[in-house]
Amino acid sequence: MITVFNRSCCFTGVDLAQFSEARRILDENKIPYKCKMRSQSGPFTPQAANRATTEFGGSAGVFVQYEIFVHRQDEAKARHLIKTGHTS
Repeated sequence: MITVFNRSCCFTGVDLAQFSEARRILDENKIPYKCKMRSQSGPFTPQAANRATTEFGGSAGVFVQYEIFVHRQDEAKARHLIKTGHTS
């Protein structure tokens, strides 16, 4: 079981396609993981961030950061597989 005490982040990004690909790779290699999605928008978000998101094709005020956590002993393998895009 992955807990706060034995986990390590192997992926952080804002692109849903990359996040989905990383999850697919971990699934194919049978590496257990947990995901965390954090919305960076809200009443205290600087207006420039909202404008930049809209200019690049996103919805105004929507900015999601994706994180994938694995067991600490699986971190190096998971990072390598995600970076190369291969399955073992």
